[in-house]
Amino acid sequence: MIDKELDCEEVSKEDLHKLDALKKAIKKQEAREFMPITDNPISLRDQFAKSAMQGILSNEAMIAVVIEESAVWVSREAYIMADAMLAARGK
Repeated sequence: MIDKELDCEEVSKEDLHKLDALKKAIKKQEAREFMPITDNPISLRDQFAKSAMQGILSNEAMIAVVIEESAVWVSREAYIMADAMLAARGK
């Protein structure tokens, strides 16, 4: 990938060290992005609410401008949907 592009040019040791540091930083960032939440695991209800909230917010017609009242509304509606999903699981 990057290494193959570099073998066409002469590269200094300093540049190689910078490249290695960059690769390590990228791997560290990727690991952080996909790290599961372990300190405070979220409940299934929270996961359902999160998904419902994402769905609500993905529709521009639902909320044109986010103000405190609309944020409260979205949060409340997301948990109403989550509770309905949990109830449906029990049937």
